[in-house]
Formats: sequence, structure tokens, C-alpha cells
Amino acid sequence: MSQSTSCILRFTVTCCTPDTTGPPRIDGSQVTSRIVTASVGETLRLVCPVSSDPVAYIDWSKDGDAIHVGWERYRVRSHDSVLVVRDVDPSDAGFFQCTAVNGFGSVEFTFRVTVRPPREYP
Repeated sequence: MSQSTSCILRFTVTCCTPDTTGPPRIDGSQVTSRIVTASVGETLRLVCPVSSDPVAYIDWSKDGDAIHVGWERYRVRSHDSVLVVRDVDPSDAGFFQCTAVNGFGSVEFTFRVTVRPPREYP
């Protein structure tokens, strides 16, 4: 005689309105330009124009290389995901990409940064 055991699993799913939860998305109200020009010696600030619920993890890269703490002039402000580049020099020209990831997906936004000579004042 064989015995069988049955198990019933019950899940409670709490959801919200369809437009509030999901993958990160580009927030058009935050986009000023994909092309940014900075002068040598200035401080450059790039704002990742992403909205997300739940909150997304933001990662930055330059020309395909991940920006990390060893990049002395580069800082990512954790409270608002802004990339700050201090004392811009010609090597900072290139493509900067922010990638936002949450449990629902990801989105990327790319800036093209050009660097011009320092401003000369008469």
C-alpha cells in the first residue's frame, strides 16, 4: 500500500497600478542633451535621466570601461546617481553610459562628451 502526501501552496501577490512598478525607464523631463561639452579644468556633472520603481542600481562606464573608485577624478554620488568629473582634461572626451537595473529589467543612456580648451578671459 502506498501513501501519498499532498501539499497545497498558496501565494498572496500584492501588486500595484500597472504604471508604477516595472523596469527602469528614461525620464524625458530629465534629458537636456546627449551631447555635452566641457572646458578643460571645469567640473562636469552628468545626471542619469532614469526613473524607476523599485529603485534601480546605477552603474557608469566610459568608452565601455566601468568607472570605479580608483578613478580619482571621477565620483558617483550615490544619493542621486550623478557622475561628477573634477578638473576635466582632454582624455575625458568620449562616451559615458549610465545603466540602470532593477528586478524588472534595465535601461541605458549614453552621453557624448567633448572637451574644449580652457576658457580664456581678457
